[in-house]
Amino acid sequence: MTDATPRRPAALRSREALLAAAHRTLAANPHASLTEVAADAGVGRATLYRHFPTRKHLIDTLVDAWRLDIETAYRGIDSAGTGADAVVAMTAATIGVMYRHRGVWANPDVQDRRHAVTPKATITDRWRVEIARGIADGTIRADLPVEWLMRGAFATVTAAVDGVADGTFTLDDAARFGASIVITGLSDPAQQPARRLQKRRRD
Repeated sequence: MTDATPRRPAALRSREALLAAAHRTLAANPHASLTEVAADAGVGRATLYRHFPTRKHLIDTLVDAWRLDIETAYRGIDSAGTGADAVVAMTAATIGVMYRHRGVWANPDVQDRRHAVTPKATITDRWRVEIARGIADGTIRADLPVEWLMRGAFATVTAAVDGVADGTFTLDDAARFGASIVITGLSDPAQQPARRLQKRRRD
């Protein structure tokens, strides 16, 4: 059965249950078997195999959902403000998406081919464009390479997702804290005292 084939409501429910179970199971155990996914979803292996004949088919379906989720999140980010504003919004959005799909993007099956499955034009290029725009408009520091700034931001995103997964933070707090850390690290050090003074005056 292909994705283009109309499905009965029961079949749709089974498929959705399997995808939800795959997220949970793979987040808890990256090496979980299809049998474990089926058991978590409360369906038989025959039902699972009708939807996802192989583990690769299931993983690829999850990757496609991750791509769609992050593309949708980034499309909703307003670029009318400064480059720094866009980076803050992207950080919070990325933490949310990566947490929801943590069983996928951190899975060894995906990590082994992450360069092939990552939507580069959506993630890497968008970050590079917004950071460069922030450097040009003076809201992001110009004394460090763009690639280094991106790596620092992505490391913060990973730490935030891990913090939510282990129960240290709520997702909302992790997104807020992560955005704060990223923008502090990307801001021009010479401008930070002035910004703190402006914040105190507003408060």
